[in-house]
Amino acid sequence: MRVVYINTLILVTYCTFSYAAGVGSHLTFLLRVISDPSVFEETQLNINSQYYFPWLKSGAFFPDALYSCSLNNKKWHDFAEYTHWSPFLELAINYWRDTYGDKKNDIMSEESQKLAAFLLGIFTHQVVDVPWHALGEGYRDHGLLKVLAELEFNSDLNKAHSYLDIIGDFLIMADMLEGVDNEADNLIWKFFNSLDWALPSPRDISALVSLSGFSEVDINYRDIEKCVTRGMTALNSEVRLIATDKLPYLLLAYNSSPKARELIKYNKVGGEFDLILTLKRKVKGFLRKFKNNEMVSYLGDGDTGYDSIDIIERSMPNRVVPLHSKSFGSFKKYWIGRKDSHLGENMLFVKLNDTKFYLISCSSFTDRYGQVYIIPICKDNKQLIYDSTISPVLKIKGSSIGKIEISYNDSHALIVIDSFSRVIKIYHSASEHYSYQIDDCDMNNLKIVSIIYDRSTDMNTIFLADKLYGKNEKGKVISFEIDGSGRPIKNTGTGKVLLQTVMDPSTFKLGNYVHTASSVLISGKSMYIAAAGAGVVMRCHVSAVPLSEESCSIVNIPNNPENSDISEIVPLPSRIHGDFGKTLLSIFHQDEIYILISQPLHNFVHVYKEIFGNLRYLTKLTVPIRLDEIPQLVGFGTSMVFDKVEGVLHIASPGINGGKGAIWTVSFSEIVEAAHRNTIELNPNNHVKYTNPLSSIHARSFGFSLAWCDEGQLAVGVPEFGYNSIGLEEVAGAILIY
Repeated sequence: MRVVYINTLILVTYCTFSYAAGVGSHLTFLLRVISDPSVFEETQLNINSQYYFPWLKSGAFFPDALYSCSLNNKKWHDFAEYTHWSPFLELAINYWRDTYGDKKNDIMSEESQKLAAFLLGIFTHQVVDVPWHALGEGYRDHGLLKVLAELEFNSDLNKAHSYLDIIGDFLIMADMLEGVDNEADNLIWKFFNSLDWALPSPRDISALVSLSGFSEVDINYRDIEKCVTRGMTALNSEVRLIATDKLPYLLLAYNSSPKARELIKYNKVGGEFDLILTLKRKVKGFLRKFKNNEMVSYLGDGDTGYDSIDIIERSMPNRVVPLHSKSFGSFKKYWIGRKDSHLGENMLFVKLNDTKFYLISCSSFTDRYGQVYIIPICKDNKQLIYDSTISPVLKIKGSSIGKIEISYNDSHALIVIDSFSRVIKIYHSASEHYSYQIDDCDMNNLKIVSIIYDRSTDMNTIFLADKLYGKNEKGKVISFEIDGSGRPIKNTGTGKVLLQTVMDPSTFKLGNYVHTASSVLISGKSMYIAAAGAGVVMRCHVSAVPLSEESCSIVNIPNNPENSDISEIVPLPSRIHGDFGKTLLSIFHQDEIYILISQPLHNFVHVYKEIFGNLRYLTKLTVPIRLDEIPQLVGFGTSMVFDKVEGVLHIASPGINGGKGAIWTVSFSEIVEAAHRNTIELNPNNHVKYTNPLSSIHARSFGFSLAWCDEGQLAVGVPEFGYNSIGLEEVAGAILIY
């Protein structure tokens, strides 16, 4: 352990003095952009070709490289600061136009494209820095750095900054290079490991220095070249370390912040997937600056939205492609999405009014609006199979999905929430839907978290939550009702869907960034509300809406004194709470009600029993973890579903076996019989039902989401499938049917 500590100290010190912190992240985001041909469709420049990678990479690190050139020289520091903002790029592009533009007719020359590639690299650096480091209006309260500091480092921005730029960079690089062959002809390996970084011509660099108001005497080409080379060398050392001895450093990183990977990838503002989408959108606008006399800004002009809402916006044949029409191994069917579709992030089965079954997949990271894929399924001898002759796969806008009961014909209606447009869409079949505007609401990240159906009134109540609600992300829950015909109850004054407040943070003493309503479960007369930032689950009386402290209590874990008082819920580091409340599940078994609460960062699923209105703790489930595993990445309990016909529980552990993932299946009767034990450790030989059959290199997050169909089918979502790929399968996502 001492050797690991010393090596880590050397690594951190080296990165700090070389100012290489974050270079791997910047290059990862750059590679995601330049490997997408659609980003470059409107430009005649060929700067996304491999030939120009050296100049792209230098540009992506250039603003930070300047800090290391002369640590005590204010002019170098001022120049470094200046290159981080759009005025520098504005003057640089004006220089490019004057030197190589249309009047000079030299656009396609090597020198022209080297400079353009270099400037594009700088632009990606600038775009990433704003939400990543929570800079500027709209980002200070919700950017990645701010959220990481509040959740994991007791609001200490300096500690979070150091972790993010050094350790976070290492985590991203380790993920990107996982399973990638360290061969010279592997594009990803070559991109990160080649010692080929280059600057534009001395003439061009000197001109940019001069136009920025600095003198060549103080800031010269040779010194800049040395500084950029330091970054290249530091990155090469980091890559080599990842390839040969990454496990000890990853263990230290995740022991410090178990939730780091989730936040770095999935944070709504400045997370990796948000940054990739933002970059691709804005780079399109930036590239147009090379042919139009327009100002350069961080926003660019690539922020194109959707057209007005149509009934079915458009069919997408081959958007989600079934790769096999027959059974393949133990699973019956799988689909792989297209580039950046994150297929399988969230799923459910529905039977619509047209009597057909559909598998619905929703992703909130496909674009700013989210995408919902409606995949037609047919029923044949109680088996659900894909049949492309039914109808094509449909793609619609939306960031959250749910289904409601339609009593008169024993079917469902699909609900899609488009929180960006504040619209609720209700599909009774794949060919028609009704759109309803949401009543005035200041919640921007609405998710459907629970739906209950009251047969006595033939009403469905839809519970919506925004865990990021408010300046300090305290969270909020609202609801609306839908009658038996599938139409929402409207506000008679406005004609919009009538919303009711269920839980408002102002009625509770909540700390900042507790992310209340990250998960919500309705079971009988009780509502369970998780607060992910605190690792707390509240149990409240449904009849007491709007909720207050008096109507709620804390669901306790034995021997856990943290956050046990309903009167004060504060954020805690995830190494303490283990993400308690990640997934909530209610199970009705042998006339008894059980509540399951997962704690995936500690690899536990806690089992409770409802007895005469009270909740009693029974036991917890766990799994054995190998010595060469990173426990915080195993994720046992990330998702769970219950087969009420067979009485078996399916639990996912997406990160087990080195990230390959597994689905564990256990009879609930077996759990009840063994509930006298404090801990029930599942046996891999008896309880591992499915393991990831897809390529171990490109497949991740096996079981990130699960969906169960009463016809006996289990859908397993793999939204990060293709993470290590470049091209059509890049973060395409996948769904498998068992």
